[in-house]
Amino acid sequence: MFAQGRSFSGHERNCCYLNMGAGADGRFANISAASGIDFPDDGRAIALVDWDQDGDLDLWVSNRNAPRLRFLRNEASNAGRSLMIRLQGNGTSTSRDAIGARVELVLAEPADQPAASGSVSSPEPPALIKTLRGGEGFLAQNSKWLHFGLGQGRPGKVVVHWPGGRREQFNVHEADQRVHLVQGSSVAAAAPPPARSLALVSQPQEVPGGTAKATIRMVTPIEIPALRLQTLDRQPQTLQSGEGSPLLINLWASWCKPCAKELKEITEAQERIRQAGARVFALSVDGLGDKGGDPALAADFLKSISFPFESGLANTQVLNFLQAMHDLQMRAPRPLPLPSSFLINAQGQVAVIYRGPVAVEVVLEDVERLGGTAAQRFERSSDFSGRVLQHE
Repeated sequence: MFAQGRSFSGHERNCCYLNMGAGADGRFANISAASGIDFPDDGRAIALVDWDQDGDLDLWVSNRNAPRLRFLRNEASNAGRSLMIRLQGNGTSTSRDAIGARVELVLAEPADQPAASGSVSSPEPPALIKTLRGGEGFLAQNSKWLHFGLGQGRPGKVVVHWPGGRREQFNVHEADQRVHLVQGSSVAAAAPPPARSLALVSQPQEVPGGTAKATIRMVTPIEIPALRLQTLDRQPQTLQSGEGSPLLINLWASWCKPCAKELKEITEAQERIRQAGARVFALSVDGLGDKGGDPALAADFLKSISFPFESGLANTQVLNFLQAMHDLQMRAPRPLPLPSSFLINAQGQVAVIYRGPVAVEVVLEDVERLGGTAAQRFERSSDFSGRVLQHE
């Protein structure tokens, strides 16, 4: 499935469920579509955080496919009240981050609710309970601020069960605030959010168009054996690499216009290529595949541009071998387009694969940088700038 770029989940949409509350017998409602979270992504991790600091939880979602990262801002108009709690352990019996602590938030009775007739005391409302965990679900970490949705209620008291067994009560009576609870203090300190401006701008997702072009620079070059081919007039020949000079094998066909343009550019740059100590082999695929082509037309074209390097005719076995070498380097292999080229180093190893047309300047730069250490090859193989950190 990786090789074919397929969806692991069959484009199954994300799901979101709403807790219907104490009067619903533990039932949940499927609000996937209404919430706007039901993307057909191959979702992997989800993290909850009040990113815009407005009292409700927003979502960061990572996916296996594109877009690799989504931000979903909670814009519910009737989100109700909330309370945000940050815990701090004593650093000895409890870690400073208080991972593992359990918080019970008991809501206050509504002020206008009469006392139960004939009862000594009203039963305490059920507590809202959260545990601070180091990691949530798959490869995700929620914010260490514990978020309690209160509806239209207000907090009555907060009880923290610290790791190690200690129980501590904090008096918190106001909603829509952030409080800092330090172990052993029994005091809830206000913790207003830092003043910062978040420029969160909603915009449509721009999906780049597909392309067959790519440059694959090997971290570990692969040795290539002698290739048994034919000349363009159907005589047997062997292409031997690793004879002390870099070799560019260029796959092309007489009916391919980009191929013709590329071969003309190679012809015009012949002196620069020779000065770099490199050689070129134009390997025609005429007569193979659905489009066919005529090897005689390939020979005529090379003659018409006075092509100064070697040439030959591929067969199915050689073409399949080159395709297999390409596929070993690609997580999602695709058929080699025309033109495609293989740069072989002086030791007879494939160092670079070019899918699609490649400029002579790029090839000459790669010829100059052949070899080097594994770290240098690794750095050159990346599409991103940066530096390699070497550490055992």
